[in-house]
Amino acid sequence: MNWLIKVDARFPEIDKNFNADNRAMYDNKIRKELLINLEKERLELLDLNYEPSQDWWGSKITKD
Repeated sequence: MNWLIKVDARFPEIDKNFNADNRAMYDNKIRKELLINLEKERLELLDLNYEPSQDWWGSKITKD
C-alpha cells in the first residue's frame, strides 16, 4: 500500500449517484428485451432460406 501512495495512485471511490434499483431495471431490460431481440435476429440470419437484401449492411450498390 505504501508504494501506491508513493506513486500517487488513485483509489476507487463510492459512486454517490449510483442507484441499485435503476441498475436492476436496466439489467432486466437488457435480459428481457435486448437479448431476446438479438437472438431472434441471429436465428433469422442463420436460417437456411435467408437471403440478404440488395444493400446488405447498408452498402452502396455498384453498377459495374
